[in-house]
Amino acid sequence: MASSILMSNSKQNSNCVPASLDAGFLSTITNSKPNPTSNSNCTLVIENQALKVTNLTPDAVPLRANVKPLATVAGSPPPLHVVIPPSKPMILVKEVSLPSPSSFNSSASSELSRKEAAKNHQVRVCGWKECKAVARSLAEAFKDDELSFYWLRTDDATHRSEADIWKLHVKVCEYVVAAHCMHGLVLSIGENHEGVALWMPPGRDYDDVWSIFRSGMWRLYYQLTKEGRRRYFKETLGLAAVTKVDILGDRDASSWYLTFLGTLPAARGLGYSRKLVEYVTRIADETNAACYLESSHHSNRKIYERFGFEYKRTVHLERVNKGAKPLPWEIMVREPTKHVVCTSVPTGKEA
Repeated sequence: MASSILMSNSKQNSNCVPASLDAGFLSTITNSKPNPTSNSNCTLVIENQALKVTNLTPDAVPLRANVKPLATVAGSPPPLHVVIPPSKPMILVKEVSLPSPSSFNSSASSELSRKEAAKNHQVRVCGWKECKAVARSLAEAFKDDELSFYWLRTDDATHRSEADIWKLHVKVCEYVVAAHCMHGLVLSIGENHEGVALWMPPGRDYDDVWSIFRSGMWRLYYQLTKEGRRRYFKETLGLAAVTKVDILGDRDASSWYLTFLGTLPAARGLGYSRKLVEYVTRIADETNAACYLESSHHSNRKIYERFGFEYKRTVHLERVNKGAKPLPWEIMVREPTKHVVCTSVPTGKEA
């Protein structure tokens, strides 16, 4: 609905010609609200702005201006009312499109179908051919994890751009995934590795000389800064090994180690994490083995508790940048139960 101009004349004029400008013009712009009954487009005038609304729902009535006539002088003829459409409106017009009711239904059904499809996705073991693809998903899943950049964003790495830091973050993920392809278990779920889990089976590790060389981990020593090397190879790996032995004791060699578990932001809430964890906990239950993990986010504790893990203690990484607080690591352990029967243990060589 466009603005309308009401022109009034207090003198009789048989030719319907407006009086001089002394009689004055009254311009009235009224606020209107659509009462939807029509499929046609319209314009809403709101505080000197017009919203051109499209895609109205099918039950609307035409919009009208609420124009009141001027008061008349006693004994004089009624004022002349002429509605003149403005040729060049002096108001700002913004065009908006109202979503149709079907779009909401479509969005809801799309989310429902996505969750239904996720129920059919099964965990699979990945090998060397999918190493880089899995690593890219893992890097994306941990892009906001402060601990994952602990050895990259150091005080002596200020000369590096964020683009360079991200490339090195992806490289670290590639090295770690490759090492797990050799000695561990790389699990994936979803059409494009939307969920990833890296497990180290009992009695295995990936810090031996051959694993470091074959996976490319040795390159990281030269790619990190001096402080980055200290944080990664000495502090982080050292603290992880000492804490695991301290908590598990004699069971350390017979336990499963969940080193990484991540899902892409768009795939969270679909049950992928549970499937990736339960793929191994079923095996651990049958073999009477404990499962061990470190979590860098306190908010994850409740999630892991639903999977059967119990909080044990919190350790801290101390070599932080100047002015920063030590980074916490929450240690959790899952004790085995006897509810599931498993007939085989995957080796990681299936794919």
